[in-house]
Amino acid sequence: MRSLDNFLHEHEGSARGLSYLHDVCCPEIVHQDIKSSNIRRDQNLEPRVSDFGLAEFLVDEEAYITSVVMGTFGYLALEYLQSRRATEKYDHAQGKFRYGVNTNLPLHGKGKEYDDCARKL
Repeated sequence: MRSLDNFLHEHEGSARGLSYLHDVCCPEIVHQDIKSSNIRRDQNLEPRVSDFGLAEFLVDEEAYITSVVMGTFGYLALEYLQSRRATEKYDHAQGKFRYGVNTNLPLHGKGKEYDDCARKL
């Protein structure tokens, strides 16, 4: 099992990455698939957000409604499933929900294997 310091470092780094996408990028980037397997380590072992295959720029919040729910189902927040709106509000809720899932799984002895299970839903 990872040490608590490594665990905290990884989650602090992924939180910084999400904050960058939401607060620094202009236009804001909606990742849409934050999960443990999409947090990778670089050559210096720093955690980095990866896999931007479903990502979109949030240019016009009101215009961004999707008919297809995107992301990994085990990580989707209920608000997003119900509204199908990838607004800034919902993306922040979605990011917080997924961050919470990613933070809690290792504490309960789960990890990247949850990604495989969630993909099958």
